[in-house]
Amino acid sequence: KMYNFLLTLITILSSLANSQSFVSKGKLITKSTLKNFQTKKCDAAKLSMIAQSEFGVVEIDDDSIAFELSVGSLRPSVMYLPSLDRPKNDLKTSIIKRFCQRQNRTYLSADWYGVGGSSGKVIDGTVSRWKDDTITMIETLCPKDKMILVGGGVGGWIALLIAIERPDLVAGIVGLAADPDFTENLLWKNFSDDVKKEIMEKGHKVIEWGSRKYPISKALIEDGRNNLLLDGPKGGLEINCPVRLVHGLRDEEVPLDVTMKLAMRLASDNVQVLIQKNGDHTLTGQLDFGLIRMALNDCIANFIEVDLTTPGSG
Repeated sequence: KMYNFLLTLITILSSLANSQSFVSKGKLITKSTLKNFQTKKCDAAKLSMIAQSEFGVVEIDDDSIAFELSVGSLRPSVMYLPSLDRPKNDLKTSIIKRFCQRQNRTYLSADWYGVGGSSGKVIDGTVSRWKDDTITMIETLCPKDKMILVGGGVGGWIALLIAIERPDLVAGIVGLAADPDFTENLLWKNFSDDVKKEIMEKGHKVIEWGSRKYPISKALIEDGRNNLLLDGPKGGLEINCPVRLVHGLRDEEVPLDVTMKLAMRLASDNVQVLIQKNGDHTLTGQLDFGLIRMALNDCIANFIEVDLTTPGSG
């Protein structure tokens, strides 16, 4: 408990120390790297490592998406995609960010639309919206990088959708209790008729799921049906990058068979399921962190980048 408390305190203090930021349409503007990022566009190979993260926002249409960025020189880069309605700064963030900084590797995370420092209301957020925003964030902040997408819960679902739509952006995926199709298979099918009616008529409802309460909206449910991944033949999902799926046997929200079915659906043969006996849905124990670092190292070790501009490179 003291270990988790200290990690939380470090995250909060870091956020407060770096909270000054500015807004520009589709550009990163921070107090210490404004000139570099306007001219280099996150060319990590030419930028020295930033010891502390930079915080800012990117404007997408009329909305602003808050991010945290720590730049390094090694490829591939890493982006953390949070769980449903959770901010970009949590215990897993601290571990993943420090992992990247120790390796001099770029780290990026962002709040979902409607969450944390981003504009909007979470009940207006959808899987499609969050997926599109994530692609925009990568293209705006790190357009020359390929990313290992580390997704917790719905972040894992979104990572998969990005890998299908934009495989050129994805070097690998680490799913942390990833829950593709949760809106339909884990929630809607188990809701009572009264709950379904209230969501459809009022537009949203706070529901209990596992050990937490979540705001579930009509928009989220209906949009989820356009992004379902688990139904279909084995190997039918055209995702060919390395994938590591971390799952805790004490997960109170997502059953293990979701992770196993997902593993079988992926076209890639480079897929591993890493099981933590005592891990719950949050995966915030020290043993969980060890598996997360192992999964990241595996994806990095399996990253092969083909340079089509150099003769004989592939």
